[in-house]
Amino acid sequence: MLEFLKEKGNALKSIFDKEDGHIIDQGTIIRLNSGEIRNTKSQGSYTTALIYSTSGVEKLNWGPVAPIRLRSKFMPTKSLKFHGSTGYKYSTGYCLLQWIHKIGKEKVNIFGFDWKETNTFYNNAGSDSDKHDYTYEKEVIIELCEKNKWIIY
Repeated sequence: MLEFLKEKGNALKSIFDKEDGHIIDQGTIIRLNSGEIRNTKSQGSYTTALIYSTSGVEKLNWGPVAPIRLRSKFMPTKSLKFHGSTGYKYSTGYCLLQWIHKIGKEKVNIFGFDWKETNTFYNNAGSDSDKHDYTYEKEVIIELCEKNKWIIY
């Protein structure tokens, strides 16, 4: 599975270590949680939709974009709200990618997914690791990418 990441781009680098903004700004742009734009060269400058699960995000200035609170409608099935018997909640990104897979979207480019392995401006590496099983989510998302030919940058 790590070969897939190496072939498609190193997802273990922070989005801020790259200059993929010009690629990100093509098509429909869905940002997650506190995905506030701080560096357009790295993050792009456009947002089609904001999907979030944490409170307070709706108070950020998103311009004409209406934030959408993640609710059960984005869960792939009702049984996927929690991971197995471990009690971990699925992350916003995981739920959204499962939903995109479910509706059959073929071309998906994924930016900034590193399963909390690098710091961001709003979280330190490893944050939320007590709430989410990032090892499991990484395995499943990589499988979805391989199956659907999605690209992780």
